[in-house]
Amino acid sequence: MQKTETTYGGPGHTRHYAGPFVYLNSELVWVNTPTGRFVVLDKGNLANEFHLRDHLGNTRVVMKKEAASSQYVVMQDNSYYPFGKSITGLTASNRNLTYEKNRYLYNGKEKQDDFNMTSLDWYDYGARFYDAQIGRWHSVDPLAEIYRRWSPYNYVVNNPLRFIDPDGMKVQGVTKDDAKKAHEDINTMFADKKFDGFRGLISLDEKGNTFNAIDGDAMKKALDGVELSEDEQALVDLVSGAINSNDINKIEYVSGDFISQEGTEAITGALENVPKGMLTPDGKLGKWFIDNRGGGLNAKTKTGSHSFISKNVTGKDRAVLFGHEVLGHGILTSKGVTGADNNNNAVRAENLIRRVIGIPQWDGSGHTGPTPSENPYSMPKLK
Repeated sequence: MQKTETTYGGPGHTRHYAGPFVYLNSELVWVNTPTGRFVVLDKGNLANEFHLRDHLGNTRVVMKKEAASSQYVVMQDNSYYPFGKSITGLTASNRNLTYEKNRYLYNGKEKQDDFNMTSLDWYDYGARFYDAQIGRWHSVDPLAEIYRRWSPYNYVVNNPLRFIDPDGMKVQGVTKDDAKKAHEDINTMFADKKFDGFRGLISLDEKGNTFNAIDGDAMKKALDGVELSEDEQALVDLVSGAINSNDINKIEYVSGDFISQEGTEAITGALENVPKGMLTPDGKLGKWFIDNRGGGLNAKTKTGSHSFISKNVTGKDRAVLFGHEVLGHGILTSKGVTGADNNNNAVRAENLIRRVIGIPQWDGSGHTGPTPSENPYSMPKLK
């Protein structure tokens, strides 16, 4: 992605975005990381920033380790009104900052201050811009038809303390039976009586293979007066965000001896280690390929991702694996995030579900290696 600022009577500048890498006029200026960013200083030196975030993903404190003293110093501290506007007097940058300050603030989104708009509080959410001064989007919500009682420009049904606007994905079964099993797994996650109202909002469309979007007004009513823990609220946000968004995550419960043709194409298109000799004459891959990977797998597709769950996995274990593959791997896979970040997120999503349904957590050992995952008991990405 490219963004260009043109200054009247001046040269302006161009900012390029290539995944986590950000360039200014073709020069690398910083690299975003799960814990903050690496900033490029003169002579190719790097400053490693650590960002402390709250439960909504807002960046509250930016710290950097000083080379001379080996101590961490605060480079930025940020405070926000509920809808994201910066609180003047409580938001500051370190006086000795010699490089461009962190721009990823409210909800972890990038503040647009290229045009000296520091007082406007405009944020780039990807598909739309958000104005934190008035708590409204710049354009109509693509899912406005399911929020009929709310303005199509509203932000999180006017409740920013409880809700976020996640970038999740739509959940879709390869067959009706796959969608039915996915529905069963979600119900297992929310089996507690306190979720009766929310569980009643989760349904499949007339074709029976895609989840209907969850009406924001109805969800607010279903959860009104319900005491939810931080974990329970996070799981509600994660699942509702996945159901309500536009990217498509296919889910396939492999019940026969072979993976579907669609699933085989997803695997062979995403993975480089599938020799042609493993395929049947009609081009299918055996179920053993999933079984040998712990009974679950997730592969990137053009529209999102494709998840697989073996028929050998049942009960609560299947619901946990659904969350691991679809909500943990799938959300980041659809965004092109791979490697350790993706794998760690899958373990965190799995442990979130384990905590909610009351079964022991897992440190991630054996997922991609013999050692535990990084911060396996932290919250997964909810957006």
